[in-house]
Amino acid sequence: ADTVPGRFTTRSTITGLNNGQEYWFYVTALDTADYESSASLQAKTEPYFNGPKWYVSYDAGSGSKEGSPEEPMRDIQDGIDAANEGDTVFVLPGTYERNDDLNLQFKNHNDDSPKHIVLMSRGGPDSTIIDCGGDETAFDISHGTDTTLQIIGFNIINGYLGTGSPGGSAIKIIGYHIGGQSPTTSEAVFKNCIIEDNDGKYPTVYIEGGVGVFRDCVIRNNRREFLEMVAPGGAFRVASQDFGSSDYNLGVLVLERSKVLSNSIYGEGHELKGSGIRVNEAWAVINNSLIAGNYLTGTSTSGSHGAGISVYNGRITLINSTVSGNQAFSGNYGSGLIVNNNWSDFNEFSRDVIILNSIIADNTPSTDQLFIGDPWNAGDYTEYTAMSNSIFENGSGESWFEPDDGHYDFDPLFADTNYVLSDYSYAIGLGGTSIEDSDGNDITAPSVDING
Repeated sequence: ADTVPGRFTTRSTITGLNNGQEYWFYVTALDTADYESSASLQAKTEPYFNGPKWYVSYDAGSGSKEGSPEEPMRDIQDGIDAANEGDTVFVLPGTYERNDDLNLQFKNHNDDSPKHIVLMSRGGPDSTIIDCGGDETAFDISHGTDTTLQIIGFNIINGYLGTGSPGGSAIKIIGYHIGGQSPTTSEAVFKNCIIEDNDGKYPTVYIEGGVGVFRDCVIRNNRREFLEMVAPGGAFRVASQDFGSSDYNLGVLVLERSKVLSNSIYGEGHELKGSGIRVNEAWAVINNSLIAGNYLTGTSTSGSHGAGISVYNGRITLINSTVSGNQAFSGNYGSGLIVNNNWSDFNEFSRDVIILNSIIADNTPSTDQLFIGDPWNAGDYTEYTAMSNSIFENGSGESWFEPDDGHYDFDPLFADTNYVLSDYSYAIGLGGTSIEDSDGNDITAPSVDING
């Protein structure tokens, strides 16, 4: 028998064993006279792989796999289920399309409690694809995770969600409330992901009573068919949950260095709003990002608006960002951005409009590209407005336009379709360093823009 010499108290680490192989253990003691005691009772056990780095490969064969680099699991959900709190699941390059690669959940199955891990592709979104096949979604984040749940480096395509329970054709982030307890948000961070070519009756990314953070992501070419009385929004919809009796889950969308491009909503005779982003009694914080080329299509109605961004009784912060090339119907308001805070008795949070170093230009219709207020009534109940060092094309005739605050009305002169400023643009050098929010805190502008 092998011997492990040394002095131990209650624990020792033995290396060089093979996972899955049975080993027998017993203990003896050696006194100062070199007298060895009789052996303890024997115990049989076998070592097993336990992370903290787990591996998934599409090419792994079927059957039980331990998740090591030498024996990766086949399905993404199996890797998530095996991982422990704080572990990392690495997904090797491939196109993942099996049942256990879709509708992915992050929970402990014994009690449905949240599981906080990092799910990360090894090759990035160019080589690691979650293909929903036109009839499923990719992520179901609804079990109370926080932002230590991170999803990094995937291309999410071909998601679909039809009529039924609200959700997203690609991603759902939803909080919940159990009677007698405080409401619980669900949260997640997506990094370096491409979310494209998804379709359905609901928005691509649906956030309700949760927090979705998207860093260095591209959300493009997603389509949504709008049905009457179903939640507005195209690429993104963020809303809060009001459970009554002061139980409230705030919905928050954060975009950082991200692009929301060429997403569309189609509808016949319905009010279409927010092909890029719809904020409904919630917050959106958009930093160093581009919202461009999103459009409404189908049959025009006077109630349609906000092809780029539509905010309804919410808060928006727009820093170092560009809203351009978005297209609504003729006669629609806020083709770039509309903020309609029209409830007089809303008291869940301060409805703010904060804009710094941003451009709202070259949207269609070209008038009212930024509209603050209710297009059909006089009431505007925005509690706090701070806008400076920004270009609002064709906005100089609006009541909110203040040249002394650094409001500019001119063509920004983009150099190309990536919305980089031309060397001849008058906008160069007009940026500010910070702006104050409604709590008196400074929001600092990033030193490097999205294009580096």
